[in-house]
Amino acid sequence: FWTQDAFLRELNAHRPGVFGLIRALAEAIRAGDGARAAEVFEAHPSESVDYALMENTRSAYVVRATFGWDDLGAWDSLRRSLPLDSAGNAFVGDVLSLESRNNVVYAEIEGLKVCLLGVEDLVLAVTPDALLLTTAQRSQDVRKIVEELKKRGGPV
Repeated sequence: FWTQDAFLRELNAHRPGVFGLIRALAEAIRAGDGARAAEVFEAHPSESVDYALMENTRSAYVVRATFGWDDLGAWDSLRRSLPLDSAGNAFVGDVLSLESRNNVVYAEIEGLKVCLLGVEDLVLAVTPDALLLTTAQRSQDVRKIVEELKKRGGPV
């Protein structure tokens, strides 16, 4: 079985730079240094576990199985994992929706009400320092926005 220690051991063996960043991130979080934690997190390469570890380890085996799977790497995947209202909308936060269908809204900001009127197939993500609005079909392309924000030094 893979435990946290096993993952960290493999990470240290195959991606020592990432392992060092994770240690630095943990230290910053323990110290309550949010600015340092954000800085370390931003330095972390965008690489999935399957590429970083699973393709390199000799400590894993593959077993054929049948089960559901959803890659939560895109905003529209929230629609498949959250409860839906009668119009197929998925919401996190305080949302009022009228005549709107198949939308995903993530707006977990206290005191903020998001209102939808007559819109379809949108993904809206609201954070304290940024707002993302795209179509469900383009939500896999959000990484393009993230890359551009990094280039411009904006919030990510």
